[in-house]
Amino acid sequence: GDLENPEARCEAEALLPLVDHLVLSLAVGQRLTGETDPNAVAHALWGEGRHAVVLTDGANGTWFISSERQNHLSHQPAFPVDAVDTTGCGDVFHGVYAHGIAHGWGIHSAIRTASAAGAAMAARSGTAHVPPSHEIGERMLSTPNLDGCPAVKVDRQRGGGECRDGMALDHQFSFARLT
Repeated sequence: GDLENPEARCEAEALLPLVDHLVLSLAVGQRLTGETDPNAVAHALWGEGRHAVVLTDGANGTWFISSERQNHLSHQPAFPVDAVDTTGCGDVFHGVYAHGIAHGWGIHSAIRTASAAGAAMAARSGTAHVPPSHEIGERMLSTPNLDGCPAVKVDRQRGGGECRDGMALDHQFSFARLT
């Protein structure tokens, strides 16, 4: 099933209670819930056993609630980028997020890193473009967000860093090394 495909949506909706990390666009969340406000959408999609509801909203950033933050709505601003082509940005976001969760990153760290990867992808052109390199991802994570603060302080010696909110990053920045 596919939540974005009206013909297959019923099948996909039946699986929603089984999803522990629900990542979808805000627009799809709004269609599923009938709500418009990101907070109302996220909480309407929250369910028993969920660890996170993540609502991507392009240049408006990402809204999320998680069990790590007592189901309080949080916002990851989009990284400033001159978007050339948004083809594949969602795929890259989902892939980096899943990679982060599978490797034990915290939800906020996974979202921040996935957001940086999606933004870096948007700065490239053409449908055959590849995901951003590790170096591009690291540069994007060090770029100030809309509030003027860098997303992370990179510590190359330790292979991690510290998020602007003080959360430690204990992972290598794992952007695809395809370029």
